[in-house]
Amino acid sequence: MVSFSSVRVVLGVALLLISVGASLRADDSPPRPNLLVITVEGLDNVGVPAEGLEEVLFDPEVRARVTPNLERLVAKGARFDKAYGLPISLRDLAEHARLKGKYDAEGAKADASKPPPHDRQLYSWFSPSREPLRSWIKQVPKDPTIANWELLADSQGSSATAMAVAKGIGKSEGAGRPRLLVAQLASHSVSPYLPGVFFDRFPLDQIRLPADPNARRALAERMGAYDFDATDLTEDEELRWKQAIQAWLAGVCKLDYAIGTLVDALEASDTPWAVALVASPLKDLSPEQAIGEAGARSGLVLVAPGVTQPGQRITTPVELSSLARTLAELVDIDPHALMDSELLKTQPYDGPVNPFASLPGESLLPLLAPAGERYDMVAITSADGSYGVRSHRFRLVHTDDSQSLYDLEKDPEGFYDLLDPAYAAKVERFALSGTQVEAVRKWLTRQLYYRLTSGDAEKVVLDKLASLAGLDPDEDNGNKPPAVLPGDYNRDGRVDAADTTIWRDQNGKEVPVGSGADGDFDGRVDDLDNIIWRMNYGRRAEAP
Repeated sequence: MVSFSSVRVVLGVALLLISVGASLRADDSPPRPNLLVITVEGLDNVGVPAEGLEEVLFDPEVRARVTPNLERLVAKGARFDKAYGLPISLRDLAEHARLKGKYDAEGAKADASKPPPHDRQLYSWFSPSREPLRSWIKQVPKDPTIANWELLADSQGSSATAMAVAKGIGKSEGAGRPRLLVAQLASHSVSPYLPGVFFDRFPLDQIRLPADPNARRALAERMGAYDFDATDLTEDEELRWKQAIQAWLAGVCKLDYAIGTLVDALEASDTPWAVALVASPLKDLSPEQAIGEAGARSGLVLVAPGVTQPGQRITTPVELSSLARTLAELVDIDPHALMDSELLKTQPYDGPVNPFASLPGESLLPLLAPAGERYDMVAITSADGSYGVRSHRFRLVHTDDSQSLYDLEKDPEGFYDLLDPAYAAKVERFALSGTQVEAVRKWLTRQLYYRLTSGDAEKVVLDKLASLAGLDPDEDNGNKPPAVLPGDYNRDGRVDAADTTIWRDQNGKEVPVGSGADGDFDGRVDDLDNIIWRMNYGRRAEAP
């Protein structure tokens, strides 16, 4: 089984970002922001966790209670709609960046005071013929005063962690190197203990089961019950199902309560803070699931003064492996300054002009600029020698013995493999042709080939990929083609009226993926490519 954990990514980030000096900024530049990294496990769909719950919570006022604090944070900055996790351990990241020496992670221990005495009410789901969902214990103070309710809520796991980190945010620090705080919020589903006040926010008479069996299965997966049969329920089973949904919503709301503690502290701080929130579902996945859309997908939100815009949405596929590089650039820290000072005296750094060049991934900061979306970027995830390659519209799943391709724009759940002859009718319904599907498959395979040629992949693997991509490994040097300026259809380095001539000539035609006026890299020129040209009109390519 493969567990994709955002915590390992952020621990790697911590090693990079707690600097001992050597800023790249000029002395008269604005102060660098401090950095808060929040990791949340067990929460998917960052920014809109209530999305898809319209059939469960029909009252919009009740739905608004699920994650109001998370939505407050997301509204302040940029949400990445297509972020995918490629776990990086602290050791791997340190070795990749060639970092040595010490780092002084700033942390705090939660208050060890005991919560008030409470009664317990067990909510559980067990049936001889069905997989159990979970068991939750609803906690109620024996003396249910407001103070005791707050003490009970604040003394538990994620809330206690958030309170400790919030105190760190409120510290008054002088000028100098940026400070880093990391809040690792445990999943709401790790502990079965939940204060009853969070249950009460979602009354059972406000909860209903989705009518569609597929929607019920999808809901069960979000709650952590895979392959769960929610059809043909008895009246008693339906009641227990609603109780389980209520407890799950209570857990999500409890996690949001902890996030609210951090957001309150940030809003009260008189110093600038950049915030990165990484959220991933808490799942144990098979390799096949781990490279699929649902298994690989995580949540990423960045809030940075002067960089992100409130309510910004980024749809370019990105990898969490790019987070370290992005945050190092965001707070303007030279990662090589982390190297031992004695070593620096004897072996001064003589690497590339850009000290971030050795960090993994591509910086996400250019995507945050106006019209910064990229359509030539893909996100690649892997598990046990299998790979998932995600473009704006498609996902290619590559294993040792097969490939499959999904149109996630027309088929968001990834039910229909476009390479399977059994779904030929779906290909036609999705307004695709067989040649277009094959062209997209080859292009995505080529992106995987370019990625693996820069690593230590075996020659037999690369040769097979080259063959599948229609490349000659003896002639192709493995270098990925340079990035394309969106909307620059005549490739002259600027987006202007001349490019729309290319679009008019090719509109409605199939072209090699990413060539000519195929701005969205789907192998066909259409109205969306004209929209991309309009959105980028006036831009010029940056000097190399």
